[in-house]
Amino acid sequence: MTEQEAFLHAILDAPDDDGLRLIYADWLEEHGDSPRAEFIRVQVGLARLPNNDPNAAVLYTRQNHLLPRFEKAWLGELHSFLSGWFFRRGFVESARIGVKKLLAHADTLFRREPVQELAVRGGRHLMHEVASSPHLARLTVLSFNNSYLDDAAAGILAASPFLKGLVHLSLQGNQIGDRGVLALLASPYLQGLKMLNLRGSRVSAELRQQYEVRFGHYWGAPGSG
Repeated sequence: MTEQEAFLHAILDAPDDDGLRLIYADWLEEHGDSPRAEFIRVQVGLARLPNNDPNAAVLYTRQNHLLPRFEKAWLGELHSFLSGWFFRRGFVESARIGVKKLLAHADTLFRREPVQELAVRGGRHLMHEVASSPHLARLTVLSFNNSYLDDAAAGILAASPFLKGLVHLSLQGNQIGDRGVLALLASPYLQGLKMLNLRGSRVSAELRQQYEVRFGHYWGAPGSG
């Protein structure tokens, strides 16, 4: 393992540790990659500021100067299979991807970037393969919106032991009914959820009331506890 790979491995294992990212930025600058070093520092700085902080304007200006120039190079091979991405604190932390490309490239994606938010399109007939991926354990946010998921797919997802870290699960616009929702609500692996988005699902009024007790009055709204 090279020194750079060791840094990346440490960041992947502790994605919330800004200190590691800043140490890596120092290493990058020492080894001739000043733009990436600055970008990491700028985004770490932005993450620490409140939205209305007047100092944020300078950092946003630097971010918006660096990203268009170097984004494609920083993405590398990820550019060929991701349909969307968002850099946060210097790395890709949010990504969109089709289910078949996820299954083909998950190892590459999660080996390179500390992805914590993933939006997947499709998956109804491949949910067993998706739900059995240990890479899901890195996620705090997962969505399968408008992916034709049914009760069986929801049940498979609910049975995945790799979803314990999820805080937000969005299944909007699918064909999930009471059986699928009950599986999700009863899952021992989804007890950490603060938000569950089931807008457009085929749920009875009785079960909808049970859902709202746990997650708030409005579909998709954060829970109060």
